[in-house]
Amino acid sequence: MSSVTNSLLGSVPKFTGDNYHSWKFAISMVLRRTGAWDILLDKLDESKPASQKKTRSEEKDDKDKASKLDQALTTIGLTVDTSQYQYIENCSDGAKAWKALMDVL
Repeated sequence: MSSVTNSLLGSVPKFTGDNYHSWKFAISMVLRRTGAWDILLDKLDESKPASQKKTRSEEKDDKDKASKLDQALTTIGLTVDTSQYQYIENCSDGAKAWKALMDVL
């Protein structure tokens, strides 16, 4: 993560379960800055059909998306209180962690 991202993370309040809306806004700003926000939202949108055969360009794009989703998981994980780990500790990417925290509410 860049020093700018680290600085932004320091300004995000830890998600405690009681401050979801303020945490959600702040963390979405960080995810937008890192380029992970749109990818996370796309992953949450299950209505998009998956392509059967992928070109090399699409495969590279998938790897880039997977990297961004991993970065999103790290970013989310670093901004939740330890009391909330139980909801995201088994999530494999940021979209799954985001959904898990939304489902708690």
